[in-house]
Amino acid sequence: MHKYLLMLSLLILFSCSDSEKSTESLSSGVSTKQIEDSDFANVIDLTVNSDSVKISTDLFVVYNLVSNNDLVIALEKSNQGKLFRVFSTRNGEYLGGFGFTGPGPLDLEFAQVSPRGVTLDGNILQVSDNKSLRTFLIDTKGVVESGEVSNEHIKLVNRIPFPGALIYIDNPTLIGDSVIYGKPSDSKELLIAYNLNDKSIKDVFPYPNKYSGDIDATSKSGLYNKIFRYSPLHEKIVVAFSYFPLVRIYNLRNSKYLELQYKPKNDQVEITRQGMGINEGSLYNYFGSVDITDKGFYVSYDEFKFVMNGQQAERLRAMENMEVQSYDWSGNPRNKYIFPRPAWVYTTTPDDSKIFYVKPNIENYIYFHSIN
Repeated sequence: MHKYLLMLSLLILFSCSDSEKSTESLSSGVSTKQIEDSDFANVIDLTVNSDSVKISTDLFVVYNLVSNNDLVIALEKSNQGKLFRVFSTRNGEYLGGFGFTGPGPLDLEFAQVSPRGVTLDGNILQVSDNKSLRTFLIDTKGVVESGEVSNEHIKLVNRIPFPGALIYIDNPTLIGDSVIYGKPSDSKELLIAYNLNDKSIKDVFPYPNKYSGDIDATSKSGLYNKIFRYSPLHEKIVVAFSYFPLVRIYNLRNSKYLELQYKPKNDQVEITRQGMGINEGSLYNYFGSVDITDKGFYVSYDEFKFVMNGQQAERLRAMENMEVQSYDWSGNPRNKYIFPRPAWVYTTTPDDSKIFYVKPNIENYIYFHSIN
């Protein structure tokens, strides 16, 4: 009898502990989960657990890395005139480059590419040009089959225009074949959905309620600055916020979402006004990027805020190194990866086999860590 009561007490204790970290509102379709450092199964230090490959070209300024299971593609500012550099995921070998900056209308000519506007879904590279208001769909299958990069192997599939009303759209992402999700600076909600067929624009997903003051749409957009990525396999959108330690996982099938509330080293400071807007310069920064895989997603985390040193703003860091946190699609923490500074751009292959990254101070190497 005593043993039964003890087991029952332990069951109640653990059930209460779990309920404190995860709550759900069935009526609203919103659930939350509390995440702490100790929840991650493993911490992998990439400062000592990485391999490197010397490449036959210099990488000058890499703005973004994307990958499928065969290729890693770097968006780069290069003195050799190529916007994109392509590498093999098998051994990091450099395969070649394509694309260049210009007013158009050549197939692989781009006026202004934002790092957030570059994604790779299967063999289709999606590149959004903020100046020409077009999303380019580029087929890279020929590179995978031949192991070479040339006009013969890189094919422009489509140019998709979007209206002038979306001239300031951030992070535009084609979902399916008829809807572009993104974030104009003046939208009333977290994202907009632009339907390519009927040309309608709809606000979707509510903002987090972290500030009760009355501010205009542009200031609210800045306060809830974020990056998002879409998983075609799971039909979900992952949103990571800069100024709040929050990650949201939206299910496009039923519009429900899970909110991960990460425990930071420093809580956000008091949000203050600056004119008609928000003083963003005084706020702590938390999440920085999102990467999608078949098994889950990865988010970069680097906690800091800006402080003035005389006339110059400097970063006051709460962490020695940037980290990348991995989660499964149920929002459960998996592993945490510690990156060497000044590395901050990374990509993970969709099969979760490798993480690739570059170091801005070392131009002729690409680095990777084998996960499996």
